[in-house]
Amino acid sequence: MCVAKREFCSLVHRYFAQCFTCEEAPRVHELADCLGISTRTLRRRTEEYCGVPPGVLLRAFRRRHARSLMRRTNLTTTSIAYCAGYGSRRTLYRAFRRETGLSPRQHDRESQRL
Repeated sequence: MCVAKREFCSLVHRYFAQCFTCEEAPRVHELADCLGISTRTLRRRTEEYCGVPPGVLLRAFRRRHARSLMRRTNLTTTSIAYCAGYGSRRTLYRAFRRETGLSPRQHDRESQRL
């Protein structure tokens, strides 16, 4: 991993942590602004370094954070939705159903079986 890639990944992780701390949804244009690059450059770099477009990366980070909260805490689904930047329980459910075909809890149970 080259230094530029390592630094890029570190800054991306820091941005996500900041979003989750503030209970805000991560956004592609905000991430690009935070990194001091255009959204087009962000797209090229995330595809080069991560193999996916930035929107896919943002959704994966939010889903992973929500799943982590489900496993590590006793928070309600509504609280988890806010903490992971979904804004509402309904948005969290829709996102999980669209991306996995399962509710958040079903998805978590299924992934624990594997």
